[in-house]
Amino acid sequence: MLCERRTHGRRAADNDHGGAFAPRDRRRGHLPGVRPGGERGHGVNGTATVFIVLGLFLVGGVISFAKQGMSKSMITLLSIGAGMSLIAGVMRLEVWS
Repeated sequence: MLCERRTHGRRAADNDHGGAFAPRDRRRGHLPGVRPGGERGHGVNGTATVFIVLGLFLVGGVISFAKQGMSKSMITLLSIGAGMSLIAGVMRLEVWS
């Protein structure tokens, strides 16, 4: 008795995952762009993005407050917060590990 492979309307060659939607890289045995440990390559994670965006927003506030002639203590406090946020975001980037 022959055992036929069920293809459900697809070609048998489509089942080897060699097309555009290949879930795994056959040479390395893992997902493309993902390291074997499950982590992605060097890049930006979500927390780093939030810190950097917040820091840039605060830098815009510093510039705006300086143009409006607000008090120097307010501008100094805002610039310290912007600097700390930008430094935290840059240090959380995954390029350092």
